[in-house]
Amino acid sequence: MSKNRKLKKEILKEYILLNWLLSLIGVVLLFAGIYRFFFLEPSIGINARYLQPTVSNGGVMIIAGLAMVLSVIYRIRKKSRVLKDTLDLEKEKELK
Repeated sequence: MSKNRKLKKEILKEYILLNWLLSLIGVVLLFAGIYRFFFLEPSIGINARYLQPTVSNGGVMIIAGLAMVLSVIYRIRKKSRVLKDTLDLEKEKELK
């Protein structure tokens, strides 16, 4: 097997693994944030350094989960472009 083909196969394997990992973490964060937002009481506190009130109600988890899920959707829709860019980066790294 040629070096280029082996590199493509390795990148594809990492690509699939990263997609699964991002989607799993994104879905877990999304559902945990929705659960916390709708079913648990928000946590309210005051920042000790700036005396600014903070509220934790699951909104940040929802946003993080949505960001991860949307990034996976982008990676799936633009698969060939993402793989080509990754392959180009790996080739540049080998040249240095």
